[in-house]
Amino acid sequence: MNHETFTKWREQFRRSFADHRLEVVIDEGPVRAYWLRRPGSSTYSVFIVAGPTGISLSGDTSYGDQHEIFARKPLDWFCADYGHSSEGYRASAFQLRKRWDGEAARDIMGDWVNDLELMALPDDDGIIDADALLEAEKAAEALDDIVDWDDEREVRDAFHDILEEVPGYDYSESAVAILCVVQETFARLYRALKETTP
Repeated sequence: MNHETFTKWREQFRRSFADHRLEVVIDEGPVRAYWLRRPGSSTYSVFIVAGPTGISLSGDTSYGDQHEIFARKPLDWFCADYGHSSEGYRASAFQLRKRWDGEAARDIMGDWVNDLELMALPDDDGIIDADALLEAEKAAEALDDIVDWDDEREVRDAFHDILEEVPGYDYSESAVAILCVVQETFARLYRALKETTP
């Protein structure tokens, strides 16, 4: 995930959620329900349901191509103050879908080919591992053959003889950013609500 892009999205969503309020829908028994929204508007509203099996988020938000997401986590977990860490953990907990990221694939595969080339260098006795050299050459050739890193099929085809699975899938920066902002906004308003409620 590109952290600079993620940060831009996060700041944009923080502005969008700045005036949101937390309305209690159900606050007794095993199920709790809240509506996070701007007063008088349903734009970027989020309906949050927490129960014995986890937390569900739905409403006028989307997390990439997902409009409702669920985490098998308790309400206390969702109210935690994560600060600027664990974006990936939250995305994983809510099972956000990963998408192909050609830039990430290029970086990961480039590092991998560099590691292979280092392993193919002669050892202290001047001996070269022929298998490592052959693998490094095949990987470097596959790397050089790729024209469009955003074309997942082209990348997989280039490395199909070398790797079973090509890395390059990552979370959408905007999907993770809105999830983090929803969680942070909810946690802040929930704590404030609990401080003022007997």
